[in-house]
Amino acid sequence: MRIEKVEGNRKIRVLVTQDDLLEMNINISTLTPDSPELHSFLFRVMEYVKRETGFSAKNGQVMVEASPHEGGVALTVTKIATKKPIRKSDIKSIKVKKKIYPHRVYRFPSFDSLYRYFKIIDDATAAGMRLYLYRDMYFAVAATGDWRINEFTDRLPQTGIGERFLTEHAKLVADGKKLMNMIDGIKNLD
Repeated sequence: MRIEKVEGNRKIRVLVTQDDLLEMNINISTLTPDSPELHSFLFRVMEYVKRETGFSAKNGQVMVEASPHEGGVALTVTKIATKKPIRKSDIKSIKVKKKIYPHRVYRFPSFDSLYRYFKIIDDATAAGMRLYLYRDMYFAVAATGDWRINEFTDRLPQTGIGERFLTEHAKLVADGKKLMNMIDGIKNLD
């Protein structure tokens, strides 16, 4: 976990990595609005922040904004001026804005799994797909879902590596007609 002070003691940013989430036994997809998991996760993070920096949310109201960040999540915590301190028991619910991600991202654990999937993929799915290479792993970004892909890949949670991250950090292997030609070549190998 990395903590950055943005505006002194008024605003901080906490970068929670995928390893931090695993260590806390947190699955981002279970952090739904008003869920006990979300409340517990936020209080654990804030306790850690208080221990490390002295930044405390107990003597005032705070606003927490979450956004995907390099395989984890970035939490921006802003203190809001208030006259009375807020206790944990005063909190009724936390509203979380969910971003809508138009594409699904899948990670192939090996080239062999990618090859086997490309042997059965249909043209409609392939036409709306982009293939990326990042750190010796292949990622497919698909506009439409194909239930068969789940046999060969790990579908990443919406807060994991997204298409924006891939376009900035990964190599685009193929898309459109180039990807279709690549898939046709694989299908014709046998």
